[in-house]
Amino acid sequence: MSNLAKFRQLCWADRFLLLEATLWLAIARLGLRLMPFRHIAPKLGEVGLESAANVPGKIAKEAERISWAVRALSHRTPWESACLAQAISAKAMLRRRHIPTTLYLGLAKDQSQQMEAHAWLRCGSEIITGKANHERFSVISCFAEQSLEKNLAENEEITSVNYHTHAHLQELLLATLNPAPQKATVGQLAQLDETEWQALIHLAQQQHIETYFLARLEALNGHTAVPTQLLSQLKQRQQQITLQNLAIYRELNLLNRAMQPANIPVVLLKGAFLATAVYPHIGQRAMGDLDLLITQEHIPKMIEILHHRGWQETRPLALEATFEHHHHLPSFAKKNLNFQIEPHWHIILPNRPYSIPSESIWQDVMLYTIAGTDLFAFQPHLQLLHLALHASYNHQFAFDLRSLCDIALVIDHYGDDLSWEKVVENAINWKWQRGVYLTLALINSFWNTAVPPEILHQLKPEQMPDSLMALAKSHLLRGREENKKVSKNFSQLKSNNTTIAKAKFALSFFFPTRKRLAWRYGTPHNNKKIWLYYFVNFYDVIRRNSKRAWLLLRGKNEITKTAERRSLLAGWLGQTE
Repeated sequence: MSNLAKFRQLCWADRFLLLEATLWLAIARLGLRLMPFRHIAPKLGEVGLESAANVPGKIAKEAERISWAVRALSHRTPWESACLAQAISAKAMLRRRHIPTTLYLGLAKDQSQQMEAHAWLRCGSEIITGKANHERFSVISCFAEQSLEKNLAENEEITSVNYHTHAHLQELLLATLNPAPQKATVGQLAQLDETEWQALIHLAQQQHIETYFLARLEALNGHTAVPTQLLSQLKQRQQQITLQNLAIYRELNLLNRAMQPANIPVVLLKGAFLATAVYPHIGQRAMGDLDLLITQEHIPKMIEILHHRGWQETRPLALEATFEHHHHLPSFAKKNLNFQIEPHWHIILPNRPYSIPSESIWQDVMLYTIAGTDLFAFQPHLQLLHLALHASYNHQFAFDLRSLCDIALVIDHYGDDLSWEKVVENAINWKWQRGVYLTLALINSFWNTAVPPEILHQLKPEQMPDSLMALAKSHLLRGREENKKVSKNFSQLKSNNTTIAKAKFALSFFFPTRKRLAWRYGTPHNNKKIWLYYFVNFYDVIRRNSKRAWLLLRGKNEITKTAERRSLLAGWLGQTE
């Protein structure tokens, strides 16, 4: 029987499903041919996350139908529809139906000892595409949507976890992360059923601490209570992060060797330092990118070295405008590497009430050796201050618990070598007092052990609303994926400013200065045709913000609350004592 005859025998629902699969296979194939994978990867979900191990029967049946459609068409398209194109197509089709999936990328050696790549897609416990021999491939990366919040709030059928259980699991997650473990925590973990374990691990993933959470479970001997499949996923994720971090450090070593003849001093920032210096195991601290600090005078040479090593800016760069409006370059990406490099010349945005000269931070660096390479890192007190600055002033606690875990581990790791006197002195002199206090107070409210009470007393601002701690805690626990829906600038539309002030603020984004436009689009500010970019900018502002603005104007509860929280935090932090 011909393919056309078989098609005619199908019901209309199956016919439309096959047509949809054909369309997505074509889009996936075209995208893979025309774009580098680093541009496609962000559209596949968040790297390192995994979807639920179990889904209801109704969802499993829908996933099975889509699996059939994609696999049936993949052998019949005029173009090659290989494993990656199949996985991307099926993922797109399931995403349209709000069904969470995980796309895996793996490597293995064939019979001739050559490296072979494979991609497969999982929904629940079933492999949707690429199932054949997928077990022999070692997972190097995975992509999934951050969907726990939506599942908890909108789809109890999937998670079977109500609001009160969700709040209880948040408290249990915090208790497990406590540097001073409590015996009661072990008993609470032992009482969880598989659905609750699944939700708890999702919470850890949402906060980007799933492998550190695994380490704390092992320290408590609570990992024995984790369902086997979920425990296996956690360990697999730890292996992925370990391999990823080793690749990052390998590139760091090569890059540092290239910079040594030019005498460029390099300070490791955040995760690049913490993963080996503070965390007990390299796989416990994931790194999305490699953050490096160098002096501003060395930035042009740094760019030249990065280009020579195959790294390219992820967006156009106008150096003069970037120096004026930012504190780091655009991220640099390299073919076949799924991390980026972000060179900094400062740790603070310019022209802020809490800005300081960059020379101030270079006075408190120390030598740090990794993999036989000599680099620099911040001294313990500056390490803590920088992490608090990043969590509070730079992001208004819109990231996740990992930022607080970093600081708690710094405090625990250095102990008496951490100069609290310098922490207090610099925080006050540099006008970082509010952000540092609020960050440390949050850590103490979560774990009640890390920060000496007298330090909090010395740092506490004179003017602090009673509700601010609860506000910051709520914002932090929402997680990065939810909070990034409302940027700091966008949240100003919910500030207490007058309508005229808000209108002026909004217009400044539609009609920025020439230099700001030059920074945004990487063109010289004295370019005679720069005015054309005002049309591009107008389109971009509308495209990025129209949906959230519409939701805000309609008074959608969650986005309104997120905007209000971020606006209040940014407003309070922006004031100085």
